Amino acid sequence: MAPGAVSGVTLRPDDIAVLLQSLTMPDPLDSPSATRRRSWRQRLLIGSGAFLTAVCLLVAGGLAWGVWKWAQIERVSVSLDEAGFDEPQNFLLVGSDSRAAVDGSGSDAGVLVGGGSPTGQRADTIMIARVHPDGERIELLSLPRDLWLPLAGTGEEERINGAYNSGPQELIDTISMNFGIPIHHYVEVDFEGFKRTVDALGGVPMYFDSTLLDTESGLYIDATGCRVLDGSEGLAYARARNLQYSDGVEWRDDPSGDLGRITRQQQFLQAALAKVTALDLTDISTVSDLVDIAVDSVVIDESLSFDELVALGQRFSEFDPESLEAHSIPAVPDETDGGASVVLVDESAAAPLVEAFGGSLEAAGTTTSVEPVAVSVLNGSGVPGQAHEAGNSLEALGYGILGVADAPDSPVSETVVRHGAAAEGAAGEVADLLDAETELDTSLGEDEVVIVTGTDFSGVHAVDEGAGSSSSPATGPGEPATTTTEAPGVVPADPPPGVTCE
Repeated sequence: MAPGAVSGVTLRPDDIAVLLQSLTMPDPLDSPSATRRRSWRQRLLIGSGAFLTAVCLLVAGGLAWGVWKWAQIERVSVSLDEAGFDEPQNFLLVGSDSRAAVDGSGSDAGVLVGGGSPTGQRADTIMIARVHPDGERIELLSLPRDLWLPLAGTGEEERINGAYNSGPQELIDTISMNFGIPIHHYVEVDFEGFKRTVDALGGVPMYFDSTLLDTESGLYIDATGCRVLDGSEGLAYARARNLQYSDGVEWRDDPSGDLGRITRQQQFLQAALAKVTALDLTDISTVSDLVDIAVDSVVIDESLSFDELVALGQRFSEFDPESLEAHSIPAVPDETDGGASVVLVDESAAAPLVEAFGGSLEAAGTTTSVEPVAVSVLNGSGVPGQAHEAGNSLEALGYGILGVADAPDSPVSETVVRHGAAAEGAAGEVADLLDAETELDTSLGEDEVVIVTGTDFSGVHAVDEGAGSSSSPATGPGEPATTTTEAPGVVPADPPPGVTCE
């Protein structure tokens, strides 16, 4: 095989010369007398795990050795969408909960391989990274692992992380079926790879304004202030979904579950990327460690070529890490027939965000378990205009409004959704939007749903002017978000003025 040609990778001699020169020559902009700017090698690292892998392979020990190492990374054969080089590309990034590589004798083995571990494999973290061809924008869209929707192949409703149990292709197809979002490349990393990467970076510094605890993930932040999280602590923080925080007197629960965990994952990612951009890529030991981690822990699709990543890296030579946009699919809490807590897509709030990633809820079909129905709204509180307000909000979500009137018996204290014998599911979906209870009313037609607003009526919670647009944590300890269309959950605040964690 000719030098520079490995597994379909072809690089011309002058390409090799240019790359080697750019990797071994010092960046003149790094000199103290020049304006401080990140080199293209540093900027490339912040794109995704795939970009990080490519750069480390290039830097470590010369191009030929890097290409050879790249060929050792595990590949998976999946059917993917195609995109031209001048078009946006979506990378499906999956954090697998596979315990296969976990050291059973390690200090944190109980957390990672404990008796509560699921059988098979699950997608613990699911993100879509949209890489824009102008080299100036990368957007992240997190999908809650408890998202309840039909799975590709079977059509049966299940949590989205269950799709991965049948392999990457079912997860890709499930995303396509429910959101219409094209997937152009696939990248996967397991628990052990995450831990080792954080350790190879020397840990990730973060500021905590409250002590935090999650006994299930193994997280315990026992003091406020700056703290450098090692691999085990970083994984425990990123996986925390049963979080408790101290208000100085007692431990309080963060009720946001998986949605709050996504907010914290995005915060941790921002902190990790800041550490990555400061890497000394001339440190061969560190780079070699990162390369070995990629070979041991990363899985990529067969079509993701070495030359494609190099070309993408060159396009992102001027990428500003502060322009990274992080989103989570807007969702509303729900319960399965068996009583399990799940979340459903808030279609009204999610539609613009899905379209921004190249998909369409309308084209893909509904992602909620019950189609919006026609309802009647009765004002039971006596507050002028309340029934019209509720009706307008529901209509914006796609519900038909059969009529608006005053309730015959008012005022009533509690909002209730009354339904006929065959409309329990539809009534439950409406009740979730109103924080209300449902009630069977045999005087109604079988498919009829009637809302009676009470003095406790506080609006239709899926309707929010900022829905789907928040990309940064909106709350701090003790102030969890009240809706799931904003960034929910307890998240440590920024350091106070003059404090920098490093």
